[in-house]
Amino acid sequence: PYPTLFRSALPAPGAAAAARPDRVEPRTPAEHVLLAAWRTVLCRDDIGVQDNFFEAGGDSVLAVRVVAKARRAGLALSVAALFQHQTIAELGTAVSVASTDVAETAVSGTRELTPLQAGMVLHAVADPTAADYLEQFVFTFEGALDHDAMAEAWHVVTARHDALRTSFHWRDRPFPVQMVHTDAQAPVHCHDWRGTDNQLADLIKAERRQGLPTDQPPQRIHLIRAVDTTHHLVWLFHHALLDGWSLPIVLGELFTVYRALAAHRDLPELPVPVPPARYLAWLAGRDRAAEAEFWRTALGDFAEPTPIPAVGPPTDDPASAPHTERLTLPADLATALRDFARREHGTLGVLLLGAWGLLLAGDGDGADVVFGTTRSGRSADVPDLDRMVGMLMNTLPTRVRFRPDESAGDWLRRLQSEHLAAGQYEHSVLGDVQRHCAVPAGQPLFDSIVVFDSIGPARWNLPDLVLTDADHDHGRSGYPLVLDIADRDTIDVLLFTDPTRVSDVDAADLLTAYRDLLTALTTGATPADLLGAITADVSVPRTTIPALAAPSTAPRTAAEQTLATIWADVLGMPHIGVHDDFVAAGGDSILAMQIVARARD
Repeated sequence: PYPTLFRSALPAPGAAAAARPDRVEPRTPAEHVLLAAWRTVLCRDDIGVQDNFFEAGGDSVLAVRVVAKARRAGLALSVAALFQHQTIAELGTAVSVASTDVAETAVSGTRELTPLQAGMVLHAVADPTAADYLEQFVFTFEGALDHDAMAEAWHVVTARHDALRTSFHWRDRPFPVQMVHTDAQAPVHCHDWRGTDNQLADLIKAERRQGLPTDQPPQRIHLIRAVDTTHHLVWLFHHALLDGWSLPIVLGELFTVYRALAAHRDLPELPVPVPPARYLAWLAGRDRAAEAEFWRTALGDFAEPTPIPAVGPPTDDPASAPHTERLTLPADLATALRDFARREHGTLGVLLLGAWGLLLAGDGDGADVVFGTTRSGRSADVPDLDRMVGMLMNTLPTRVRFRPDESAGDWLRRLQSEHLAAGQYEHSVLGDVQRHCAVPAGQPLFDSIVVFDSIGPARWNLPDLVLTDADHDHGRSGYPLVLDIADRDTIDVLLFTDPTRVSDVDAADLLTAYRDLLTALTTGATPADLLGAITADVSVPRTTIPALAAPSTAPRTAAEQTLATIWADVLGMPHIGVHDDFVAAGGDSILAMQIVARARD
């Protein structure tokens, strides 16, 4: 969905509606601050203090932006409070004046990883030649592009943000770290292909084969002049550097700086970058005991991963690239879904997550399913997280249960409440979360993840340039099914599948069944009605994971002896058998990196 963020010629938002005669104006200083934030974020001047945030068009992403603006104006406000008090009149009585003392941690060159960064880096450690989590964007412009100005703009933006000057290190360390390089330059490579064949496809293939470095910031940039008036900007980076929220910030600043440099003007004044150390300090100090108790309550009785008939067993030779199925929901269906979510004071994102859970419930045998969802990581009580560039997002389990007596509205409101409660612990480490559920060690907690993206499209003013294409390749994710939903002017649904585990026919059937299920939800059907009524016609049986062997076999070869010695040392165990399960023995992504690094040495 990312290319929909990067269209420079999109229509501007519509004009604000005329003032309503029944609108209630703010009466207190707090209500004035909140109303200004709501009107700015929702792009509506007709809102009063009695209007409901979600009925007015709000969602979870816009809630983060409202909270950030309110905090910068001096109010102590959380995303959870906005979900609980959905009008300004209610919210104004629940907020207080924020403390002006912001605890800052000294910015050092070496920092710990965030939870999702640790998992992503683990994949790079396990197979440095793989393209897992290698993000690649190709922007094509028509017109007069000043390559020198664009290269310099990259240097300016790179110098502003620590994330763009960060590398990852794990060898000879007790745990992996990220290191910020104070003087790193943007790795910009310029090419002039005029008069030659277009080599773009070959360049992209070579870049993906090469992977990214581990001793310097893992990103590369190519500026290509294909013909006099056709230009390509190729940007590759490891996903551990940046999340989707950060991309419009980086690219917006890039093109703002480029406009000034191309016109030989002074650099514009940009917002002061938000130091990642502020967020990392908060992350280190969170309440781990409360976090553990929440996940034990939420998942402690969940004992068996949700079977997905379309997903076959893992193979020794995973596909180099995912298969993609695409669907744009019809305009009337998109409108009906948005209206349904607003009417029930919920969000479109939670409705679409719940519908995926309903699809996974299959033929009615399972009224309790778990799948993965991505979280923005921007709801923590840290100032200016909405402007921070880096990797804050996380992937965590979402549990969807169905009750026979629930209407669709009651079901959505319950899901919304559960989703909000889990949001307070969206920074948990997935490996830790899995230890608090009853799924046996060694089995994945889920085989599918859902990504819901409602970050508004970027609108860039680039004189003498037209952005004609924006292509995104995110490489492999490590999951056989990834449902990626982008809520823009349309609702675009992409299903990425591992073709070695999911057939193309089954992938298409799943997406069609998902659309049909959404349609049924908007026409009065209850979840109980739909369980068993709408299923994908899939043909690949899911192979049951075999039972773990008893950990009694001693190492038999030199390689097994070396690995057993390393495992025992890292895991703090007196001895290791060749059939011992790593996770069951206390392993996690951090310890896995240490083992892989020591084994290579």
